[in-house]
Amino acid sequence: MEPSQWPAQFSPPDIFDRLHLFILGEKDIDDILAIEQVSFSEPWSKDLFAMEFSTPLSLGIGARMGNERGLLTGYLFLWFIMDEVQIHTIATHPALRGQQIASCLLSVGLQLARQKEAKWASLEVRPSNLAAKKLYQKFGFYEVGRRPGYYSSPREDAVLMNANL
Repeated sequence: MEPSQWPAQFSPPDIFDRLHLFILGEKDIDDILAIEQVSFSEPWSKDLFAMEFSTPLSLGIGARMGNERGLLTGYLFLWFIMDEVQIHTIATHPALRGQQIASCLLSVGLQLARQKEAKWASLEVRPSNLAAKKLYQKFGFYEVGRRPGYYSSPREDAVLMNANL
């Protein structure tokens, strides 16, 4: 995807001009899994990502450093359900964290949700994932509840967060 195809009101983070953002496809699964497995204690499987690509509600956005042949630096998967967008997963390669890649992906994802007339966004996050919670709060997410014992390795609740779009 070229910047001209991004939402009109998109306000990119500083790193945007160094990233190539694009719609993910099944051909990207191995690159996604390489980040997934070093990012989460309970990584998604290849089958779960394949399911994301076969679900019409799902959209995956990827970021590569430099151009379309560059290293996959991060990804975001969203589900569009009526007037809601659900953030299913977002990750940045550990060696590149702190460079606003996740901010760029989330910003584009939420702007696309607004274009699709979503009124609110939702997600789940570990209470111990302070960096992720800080990112989400920066985008207007706030805690609305908990799912006790949602995560198993290690055992932890899920914090439910919403944002008005």
